[in-house]
Amino acid sequence: PSGSVQILGLHIDVTDAVTESTWSLKQSNASVQIDAKELTSTWQGVLSQPGGGEGSLQGETIVGWASETMMPITLKIDADSLPISILSLAARRFPESELPASITGDLSGSATVKMPSSGYPHVSLRKIELRGLAAFDPSNGNRLWGNELTQLDGDWIWHPGQIVARQVSAKTDFASVALNGTFSDSISLAGAGSNPLAWLDRVDATADMHID
Repeated sequence: PSGSVQILGLHIDVTDAVTESTWSLKQSNASVQIDAKELTSTWQGVLSQPGGGEGSLQGETIVGWASETMMPITLKIDADSLPISILSLAARRFPESELPASITGDLSGSATVKMPSSGYPHVSLRKIELRGLAAFDPSNGNRLWGNELTQLDGDWIWHPGQIVARQVSAKTDFASVALNGTFSDSISLAGAGSNPLAWLDRVDATADMHID
């Protein structure tokens, strides 16, 4: 089987029924192509948030047909100043998720998730930046917590019983951590390779605390 579908100029408005705030997805295009080997879908759009401010999102999904067991999937996403305030909608819809009811900030960077037919994922993060991240109490507007700049980079690869970290780094306003090596995917006090000391042996970390 083969074929293709294109969607051009899609516009979607999503309104929070409680706060009457509206997020808009505009300038959106999407395409789907199917052939004998795989399904390929690409999309792009601009997300604007209440009160102004917008950012772009584009991506690609590839689903292979070759495997008789689990279909291999590759997901690629690129974001530029994408408003994460839309997570407030998810927090209202799924209160058990423990997401903040009101959150601000924007997201930039690239992420690739590969799910091979083996079922063990490979996650790559490239120059992920969360800027102006803050959570608020919607009842009084008080800020609960915040972080001006969060940076993430590196690769995570899952194998049976273990996780491989390659050049993984994370930085916030108050701390940074770097990971390299192979870790157990569980932590136990008795395991030779899964005890906390085995994890810490592969961690290169620094932390600076700022207290007002």
